[in-house]
Amino acid sequence: FWLLLVGRLLSGMSVMILYNVFEAWMATEHLNRAYAPALLMQTYVHMTAGNSLNAIVASLAAWGAVHTTGDILAPFYLGILALVVSGCIICFSWGENHGRDEDSYELHHFWEMVRNALMV
Repeated sequence: FWLLLVGRLLSGMSVMILYNVFEAWMATEHLNRAYAPALLMQTYVHMTAGNSLNAIVASLAAWGAVHTTGDILAPFYLGILALVVSGCIICFSWGENHGRDEDSYELHHFWEMVRNALMV
């Protein structure tokens, strides 16, 4: 029971972090590219509708895979296939975000402060 409870808690926290980080990145990119503020809200509306539609399609595909193959692991195989295909699409179509040089300096300075604090 406790292992399942910890697993559910960690799963909930990871999903929350995933969504918050993505939304923070999107808002930052939106501001950096100087898009109209109304477009950000519209993007979130489309994202929510798209996520809902994606969940429905994924559940139907999982049901169809189990029904067709008779294998209860078929949805997991479909998930692996979707991960590989989406990973390839991302690798070949998205640009890399290298960040700013100041960010790496600030991170290096942060770790230096942590190391010095631990030595005291």
